[in-house]
Amino acid sequence: MKFLMRKKIFAFLACSAFLILTACEADPNEFGKSDYRTLKSIAFKNQTGSSAVYEETRIVKVTIDVSKAPGSLVLESFDLSSLARLHLVESAIDSMPKDSIALQKLDDSVEVSSKPLKAGDKITLPKTNVFYVATVSESGLHKVWAVHVTLRITGSSSSSVPGSSSSVKPGSSSSSAPVESSSSSIPEGSPQILSVTVNNAEVTISGTNVYIEPDYLTDLSAVTISEIVLSEGAEIQGIQTGSPYDLRRGLQAEVSNDTGSLTYTFKAGVQLPDNEFDDWNGNDLNIPPEYGIIWDNGNMSLAATTKPIAIGDGYGAEMKTGSIIGKIASGSVFTADFNPNEENLLAMAGYTDGNALIDLGKPFTARPEYLEVRFSYEGLGDSCDVYLLLENRTGNKNKDRTNSDVNKLVASAWFRTNDAADDSDPDAVSISEPDPNGMRTLLLKIRYGTPLAGSPALDDGSPLGLAKPSKGIDNSVSQGTGEEDVTHIRLVFASSAKGNLYQGIANATLVVDGFRLIY
Repeated sequence: MKFLMRKKIFAFLACSAFLILTACEADPNEFGKSDYRTLKSIAFKNQTGSSAVYEETRIVKVTIDVSKAPGSLVLESFDLSSLARLHLVESAIDSMPKDSIALQKLDDSVEVSSKPLKAGDKITLPKTNVFYVATVSESGLHKVWAVHVTLRITGSSSSSVPGSSSSVKPGSSSSSAPVESSSSSIPEGSPQILSVTVNNAEVTISGTNVYIEPDYLTDLSAVTISEIVLSEGAEIQGIQTGSPYDLRRGLQAEVSNDTGSLTYTFKAGVQLPDNEFDDWNGNDLNIPPEYGIIWDNGNMSLAATTKPIAIGDGYGAEMKTGSIIGKIASGSVFTADFNPNEENLLAMAGYTDGNALIDLGKPFTARPEYLEVRFSYEGLGDSCDVYLLLENRTGNKNKDRTNSDVNKLVASAWFRTNDAADDSDPDAVSISEPDPNGMRTLLLKIRYGTPLAGSPALDDGSPLGLAKPSKGIDNSVSQGTGEEDVTHIRLVFASSAKGNLYQGIANATLVVDGFRLIY
């Protein structure tokens, strides 16, 4: 806005300077018009949680709780760039383009509604459950967004399938658990799975994907489905109720009726305990004893570089780089045991790499596809690290590792930056604008097999470039193919990326409000 104001002042002075010689011919309406058209947030009536706005792909994901499929949605609120307006797109769009040039062409070509949207407006919901809006700048430029709506319908009149044969047909009972509509990508009249029930697990159906999220301690290689609800006249082959299945990699089943068939994929995954970082005991995350120690940090008796911080109605983890015994100490939270060998401060000072003091990684068997993190970062010239490694180990704890044990890298997702808005790392899919609490949403694609060129996973000092230490704990990994079973997860948040080498800038601060694994 300061730049725009300077433009207006400059235009006024220029006209005044030449007023004596000639009339100023510049049209004042051509000056100072904003081109900004960012969509920061959008919300609808009966929405569950906040909308996920992905700037790079121009996709907005919304979940709505309803008793039956609605014909329209009620717009509750939205937040745009200053002076921009929100319009419905009237042009027909099949899908959002993948590359930036095609997106720009779409922006330039679409037609939008004559009247801008406002809170309280009803928006017709197509059968695809996808509609398009455009943010229109003051200068008239368009930016198109695809709004993907997931309907979680509470209750269903469709029949329940408790049977145990490989061909499961509708019965007579009904499920009262919330089910997620799969109509967003399935033509009307097609055979559908309407709901799936697994004891002590949340089940989400999106298109032809059935995602099952049980408790963290559940054995994902033996998940038993207790009930399936199909659309009328449909039957299913390839999976049956009452039998255990290995759902770590996904299992396909065929659903058919007189009109045709659809292939559904069943996959199970878990979230790490307290992935919202809301439950603290002093300066440590408070995890129920039955889960064991999941989270740790680099806090010591003489310094606390990590502590809880209030964010909205909950808490997050604030990691701030400081110093201890004359060395830089990065703030950190990780799935690890810090100093399990109980080295004293004098002995710890003799390590050239702090990672040799940490036993990184915890047991984990799922195969997620994305990592989503809510964060903020003030680096003061430093860089933070957010990374996930999925490993295949022959042993459990690295501190007990023998010469015959092998740690292979199955998958990775790595974000290292000195700018919270910089999504140049190849694993970064998108970074949102800050929400009202100052948190951005980072989406990382988890890469199975060799990391992408340019990924920080390949940098010197990272686990892939780290030789076995001369003393302490060996956290090094060798490259796997990506097809190995996952046995451990290494998830690290650090305010200084080179903190393990005692390099960083004091007061660099990373705040993580929580994260989730997406399957």
